[in-house]
Amino acid sequence: MSSDSSEPSFEEPRRQQRSTLVPEVGVIEKIVLKNFMCHGHLEINLGPNVNFIVGPNGSGKSAILVALTVGLGARAGFTNRASKMGGLVKNGCNSASISITLCNKGSEAWQYEEYGRSITVVRRITSSGSSSYTLKDYRGRTVSKKRNDLNLILEQFNTQISNPCSILMQDTARQFLATSKAKDKYKFFLQATQLEQMRDDFDMITEHLLTMNDTIERKGRLIPNMQAKVNELNRELDEVRNTYNIRDKLRNCENKLLWAYAILEEHELERIAHEIELLESKAEKARQKLIKLDEIHGSKVENLPKFKEEERMLIARNEALAERSSEVIRQKKEGIRSMRRITDKIESLNKRNKAYNDFKRKSENELRKALEEEERLTRNQNTQTESKVHEYQQELEGRKKEIDLIVSDIRSKESQMSEATSEIRDIESNIKHLERKLQKNRREQKSIQNQGSNRASSISPDIPHILRQLNAHKDAFEKMPIGPIGLSISLADGAEEWATAVEANLKNFLQTFIVDNHTDRETLAKLFRHLKIQRPPFIIVQRFKHEVYDIPQNKLPSSQYITIKDVINVDHPMVMNVLIDNAGIESKVILPHRQEIEDLLFNKNSHTDPNIKECYDREGNRYFCKNGADVFFTNDYGEARILAASTEKRIRQISRWIQESEAEVRELKNQVNNVKASVEPFRRELAKLKNEKNGIMRRINTLKGLIRSEEDKIIPEVEPVNQEMYLEEIRNYEKKIEINLENIEAFKAQEEEISISLDPLEKQLIELKKEDAEIRKKVDTLDKEINNIRNIQEKYDQYKQNFQSNLKTISERLEQRQSEKETIIPSVQAKIDTASNICERIEMDVNDRTIPKLNAKISGYNERIKEREAQHRPFEEIHAEYTKSNEKLQDISNSINRQQSFANEIERNLLDRRQRWSRLRKSVAKRTQHCFNAFLSQKGFAGKLKFNHEEQTLSIDIQTDQRTISGQTTDTMQLSGGEKSFSTVSLLLALWETMECPIRAMDEFDVFLDGVARKISIDLLLQSAQQHEKKQFIFITPHTTGAIPKQRNIKIFEMFPPERGQTTIDQFAD
Repeated sequence: MSSDSSEPSFEEPRRQQRSTLVPEVGVIEKIVLKNFMCHGHLEINLGPNVNFIVGPNGSGKSAILVALTVGLGARAGFTNRASKMGGLVKNGCNSASISITLCNKGSEAWQYEEYGRSITVVRRITSSGSSSYTLKDYRGRTVSKKRNDLNLILEQFNTQISNPCSILMQDTARQFLATSKAKDKYKFFLQATQLEQMRDDFDMITEHLLTMNDTIERKGRLIPNMQAKVNELNRELDEVRNTYNIRDKLRNCENKLLWAYAILEEHELERIAHEIELLESKAEKARQKLIKLDEIHGSKVENLPKFKEEERMLIARNEALAERSSEVIRQKKEGIRSMRRITDKIESLNKRNKAYNDFKRKSENELRKALEEEERLTRNQNTQTESKVHEYQQELEGRKKEIDLIVSDIRSKESQMSEATSEIRDIESNIKHLERKLQKNRREQKSIQNQGSNRASSISPDIPHILRQLNAHKDAFEKMPIGPIGLSISLADGAEEWATAVEANLKNFLQTFIVDNHTDRETLAKLFRHLKIQRPPFIIVQRFKHEVYDIPQNKLPSSQYITIKDVINVDHPMVMNVLIDNAGIESKVILPHRQEIEDLLFNKNSHTDPNIKECYDREGNRYFCKNGADVFFTNDYGEARILAASTEKRIRQISRWIQESEAEVRELKNQVNNVKASVEPFRRELAKLKNEKNGIMRRINTLKGLIRSEEDKIIPEVEPVNQEMYLEEIRNYEKKIEINLENIEAFKAQEEEISISLDPLEKQLIELKKEDAEIRKKVDTLDKEINNIRNIQEKYDQYKQNFQSNLKTISERLEQRQSEKETIIPSVQAKIDTASNICERIEMDVNDRTIPKLNAKISGYNERIKEREAQHRPFEEIHAEYTKSNEKLQDISNSINRQQSFANEIERNLLDRRQRWSRLRKSVAKRTQHCFNAFLSQKGFAGKLKFNHEEQTLSIDIQTDQRTISGQTTDTMQLSGGEKSFSTVSLLLALWETMECPIRAMDEFDVFLDGVARKISIDLLLQSAQQHEKKQFIFITPHTTGAIPKQRNIKIFEMFPPERGQTTIDQFAD
């Protein structure tokens, strides 16, 4: 660490152990400043986790954060220290440089092969205001000088230099809570959580999407003229091509005629050849059968002696098996008899043990009676004393029972009071719910009465005004917009019961307008903005068509189900098409009851129609399956208002609801009063029971003292009973029982051995029976074979004579067909050669009518060619022009389709992302509020962040003493300097919980804090650092280091003002 003579002195971290933390990628390892602001030369090696930079005012602490933001690309104005870069150069110098070394380790490292373990960013600034960047690898070699490469690195590391919460400057920290407005605070919240950057990205995408749609529309205007030209060229090309086609057909027919004659001759030759093949096959089969018959006969006759000998040997084996089976059965019976004898012995020993146990119990009873007699005699000596003890104990037991009863009554009363209190809360909650419902019904009743029969007003109060303005400015549109969709929809006859289900499904489309093109969309959107409508209707862009989609039947649910499309009437085809495209009304089924829907959708044993996407019941509740899960949403829209049968009926229905709700509210209020009146007697009885309990407890303590006093007076004098005599007799019986038990165990072991020895005999007997069955089966098989051979011998001679006779007949017919084949072959070859000289072979089906048909076609083609002899442009010229025009048309059409598809996808994704962004904003706000209050509570504060996302405002209320129930909640403008500083620290920590930036820095966070508040703030900051130990924290403070604990993850840097005349700075001690 070094500094020139004009620099404030800077002391390295003291008493710090070497950190073993693994830093996150993007953490700052070192900062080097030259001629920057008040520093001539300054070098700082930062720790990977917590860094404190302390020093008095004027020592250049804040200049380090300014250098950090400017060195990583921030503008000079962002720092509030200069309006241009030149203002940051040290006075009297021409240029300054900032060198920042970033950690580049881990899986998120940026181009590790090129930069290595660290990246050094050097920004040079001249006094004229110009600047340049240099990016170096870990060895100091220059890799790039592009600002864009720096932006990519910071984006990779998620380093948010422009985020005021990531690096909180001194001025921002002092003025944020004191002077910033609610909108400024809200903007600060969006910037800190990067939600503002996401919103700006969405707006930029929207602008690009409008430009893309304009381009698509311009290209679309070229299509009709290009299509007309292609159609004309195609027609001309067809006329020329038709003449060529007729000549080709003529030549083809002539060639077919030549080959037809040849093929007819071939067919005859093939027929004869096929018949020869069949005869040869039959002859061969007859010879093979004769040979096989001889082979079978020979093999069967040869095997006859062998089969007889094998049968004799099997019979002998069977006799030997019978003898072995008899011996095994004898051994098994002997084993069973031995087991029975052992079982009888075990039973005899068990009977003896039973008798010994009876004798033992008798001795035990005699001993017990002797001991009881001894106790009786002892008790008579202390009768008077024991009588008093007994009297006191009886009273004590009675008092304890009274206490138990009183405690039970107290618990019962307390339980009844708790139930009554809970009942009051439940009833009051129901009253509030009914009163909100009453207000909603009264507003709706008033709205319907004011609107009368105007359906447009029932959709939205703005709709009538919009429709009047549309009619007044209809010339501004290429095609008049359609809408709102709700005016074009009505219920079909007899479908009034489905009004709630239909309106619950289409609630997001009833206010929607449809336009033909994006130009009309922009015009309509401008009209909405001109009318200053708070929530303008949604606009759908879709080319107008005059017919409803023809949906294939296989894409619709079964006709047994009623869909939303079936129960509505739509007066415009475009409205129906939009509802099919966007709401899917053709695939959403409505059923009266929930059970029917669950049986249809959620029953795993039934087959669900794949064309059914969702179901609705009569009350408008929604059912569907998602990722294998059954999903159910209740209707939060309420009853039908727009599609209701009549206004009068709706008013009567609402009036009835109001009367019923008012009566129910009165009844519930009476119940609350009754319950409150019933609670008071419980309170009085509970106090009485507790007083009674305390009196009884005092008496119980007195009784326990009296009992102890009387028990001390009892003196035992009775001679004890001789127990050894009885015990010796009992032990003798126990020994006999033990011996018998050992004998029983020995017999059981013998029984087990015999049982084990019987198992092999049983298995052997089973094997012998199995082998005997196999031998019998083989003998039966041999008998059948022998009988079969004798039958074959009888039939052999008859079969052989028949085969020889058939073979002779087949041979005579074969010789006749071969002679015919040799005669026809030369004629067939001559006709084939003639046809082959003209064209290649033409394969076709030829019969008796083929040749006359071909002759008639040839005559017709000749006449048509003569009639079509006319002059045309050359075919090649027309074809080339057609090809070029058609390719151009296809290119433009494909380009339009791709761009339109891409634009639609972007628009859907953008809408989805904006909705997700809103949900994320709400979630982040809730989490920030929770964390903010948790951090404030460390000092006994309480606070509330009031977000208004509609007006984009954020207000902060702080309660400096949350223990006081009636404590005054104050605005941040009324807080003291220390309270503001602690609140700023708490808010910043809460926002840090939603950030992923590897660097967090805060300047003069404790400037107005007292010692206790500063200690609490530092503890909070260090707790946050421990929870995010891979993040880097930089805290700047003008105070001393006494409140900062000495931990290995904390580095403390002390800076001092320069001493005049000093020329060197000593090396800083650890």
